[in-house]
Amino acid sequence: MWVRTIVILALFIPISIARNTAVLILARGGSKGIRLKNLSLVGDISLLARSILTARAAGFQDITVSTDHALIALEALKYGAMIIKRSAATSTDWAPSIWGISEFLETRADIDILILLQATSPFVKAQYLSFAVEKLNSPVSYDCIFSSALRLVCGFRFLSGRGKTFHNKQNSLVVLYGKFRKPKVWKLTRNSIYFWRMFY
Repeated sequence: MWVRTIVILALFIPISIARNTAVLILARGGSKGIRLKNLSLVGDISLLARSILTARAAGFQDITVSTDHALIALEALKYGAMIIKRSAATSTDWAPSIWGISEFLETRADIDILILLQATSPFVKAQYLSFAVEKLNSPVSYDCIFSSALRLVCGFRFLSGRGKTFHNKQNSLVVLYGKFRKPKVWKLTRNSIYFWRMFY
């Protein structure tokens, strides 16, 4: 299996484009900071429900919630999503998302495009999802699309004795006219969405 990845945004796309597209929402029940955070209400709707409704609004019907908790499973069923039982190994707080994704893909060889939608990203809009899938093949074919934001790098330390040179850990800071300019980097945000193109 060969995987192409995407994370992202949307304009509404024809159903033919989304026909073999699946949306996966990883929602484990063992949140340490906020208990059952995926069921936390935002505007009287749970974070999980918002994700499911956003995916539906973008025109996607194949929506699966991978969870290890009965209440999360019930919430997903309430909003019309399918359920896959998440194993203990993939639902720990140290398990990377790719483990949950791999577990899901073992049961779904029919998928051409996989969208990983995070329940804890309530500001993702339906048009972002549609736009990202549309862009997979336009203007060229991409393996992966993901959302990110341009951020200034933090963590600078003073190195020179006269205060004219600062560096971050990558030594990429530039100093001009006695003022330092931080380099910009792309970072994934809490509203990131991941898309994979599947090849077998």
